[in-house]
Amino acid sequence: MASLTIVVADDDEQLLVTLAQLLRLSGHVVHTARDGNEALAACRAMRPDTALLDIDMPGLSGWEVAEALSADAGPPCRLVALSGRGSAEDRTRSEAAGFHAHCVKPAEPGELLRLLGA
Repeated sequence: MASLTIVVADDDEQLLVTLAQLLRLSGHVVHTARDGNEALAACRAMRPDTALLDIDMPGLSGWEVAEALSADAGPPCRLVALSGRGSAEDRTRSEAAGFHAHCVKPAEPGELLRLLGA
């Protein structure tokens, strides 16, 4: 898999650090954000290949970030929702917001890496 530029956004510091480390060890360039406002700003500034966004973050939710990115001019990056929420309604809402995939935490590292290669 080629190196990707990825924004990872989560308000859980331990999870954020762990995911960033996993992705960096896999050869990717990773930028982190601790809330939805930081995530949106990072995605707009860096134009990453992929953004892994927590749904329940301070400021803007992951859904709000995805909707804002989808409304921006040009094709959005690949969006993957990371959430403790896993109901059919949550998955439908993620799809409607513009997410390409919805992973329930704790996401398996292999599953995340597979999604990045898709």
